[in-house]
Amino acid sequence: GIVWAMNTDGASIRFHNTADGDADSRLEFNTRDNNNEYFKWTHTSTGGTYESMRLDPISSGNNSKLTVNGDFIADSLTIGSSTNTNNTVNYSSSIAGGACNTMNGFFGFIGSGACNQVDTIYSSVLGGRSNRVSGQYSSIIGGFYNNIPSGQYGTIVGGQSNALCAHYSLIGGGTYNSIGIHSYASSITAGASNSISAKACYNFIGGGQLNKVIGSGSSYGAIVGGSGNQIWGSECASGSDICYAQFIGGGCNNKTKFNFATVAGGCQNIAAGASSIVAGGQANTATSTVASILGGTLNIVQEAVASSIVGGSNNHVSSSTLSSVVGGSWNRIQEVSNYSSILGGQQNTVQNGETVAILGGSFNSIINSDYGHILGGHNSIISSSNNSVINAGGEVNRITCSHRSAINGGSQNTIQGNANEYGMTIGGGCYNFIG
Repeated sequence: GIVWAMNTDGASIRFHNTADGDADSRLEFNTRDNNNEYFKWTHTSTGGTYESMRLDPISSGNNSKLTVNGDFIADSLTIGSSTNTNNTVNYSSSIAGGACNTMNGFFGFIGSGACNQVDTIYSSVLGGRSNRVSGQYSSIIGGFYNNIPSGQYGTIVGGQSNALCAHYSLIGGGTYNSIGIHSYASSITAGASNSISAKACYNFIGGGQLNKVIGSGSSYGAIVGGSGNQIWGSECASGSDICYAQFIGGGCNNKTKFNFATVAGGCQNIAAGASSIVAGGQANTATSTVASILGGTLNIVQEAVASSIVGGSNNHVSSSTLSSVVGGSWNRIQEVSNYSSILGGQQNTVQNGETVAILGGSFNSIINSDYGHILGGHNSIISSSNNSVINAGGEVNRITCSHRSAINGGSQNTIQGNANEYGMTIGGGCYNFIG
């Protein structure tokens, strides 16, 4: 080779080769002495001589710094540890730094980090560790062990062990979150172990843990947060494989199972009727169309279209349209009691009575009677008597088979008629009897 020496400094250009099969055959450029000798590339024009590029030894000569004065243009680029591998040279893919990164995709980019991998075209990993992108036009910004195995135009911002398989979808962060294949334009912002299953499009999970959108066809739904909440898509009407716009605000272990169903919060609540809502409370169930339960616990609206329960506990409305229970406990509206209501109290019952009401009290019943009411009291009954009323409370009062009749208070009063009798009245007192 060629060797230069001046003072104690020196430089050389040598060709190194030991045999024809030498795997380390090379042309070697060398500077030597005390680490202030460097390589310099210059260009001379009419204006003078200018430095274009410099290579400086640093760290006792074990490492070097390359300075480029101007644009750096390369079809493909690999920077960083020698353990980085770019298998797409000449296809505009780059590794900008880090170690043990692998590029297998054309026009891809790995920014830094360690053990990251890009396997497809126009995709990138900016940093982090052990992240992998196999979906086209997709990106992982950072984090650890995140994966985009399929889909296009997907993004994982960060977090750990998140998996994204859907087009146009996003996982913001968190851990063990997943979006299944063909769940287009869905997103999980953060949290842990949240999931959107395959073919569940346009859904959103904000955060929390163990929240799920389950079943193909669960579209346009949202779970804002909480724990163990579920939106189901397999419960929709026969012939339709899409459940639209279900919503869970928060809470724990809540479920929705039909189009436009909502659980705002609480725990163990179920909204399984179309456009049904459970606002809160615990273990409430609304399975009817346009049914609502506004709080309380263990309340049920079942096969009762547009019916409601407002608070209380263990209240039921079943097989009745546009009926309601407001508060209290163990109250029942059942067996085709349309347009009827119970306002508070305990263990009051409306059975097969249309447009009737019980206002408070306990153990009162209206059975097989229409257009009547009981105003409070205890253990009073209207049976087979239309347009009849028991007013002003009292206890153990009875109207049976007598239409348009009334008992205005008192105790243990009885009107006993037959199907053709009507218009009887007891004003009050006790132990009075008409029959």
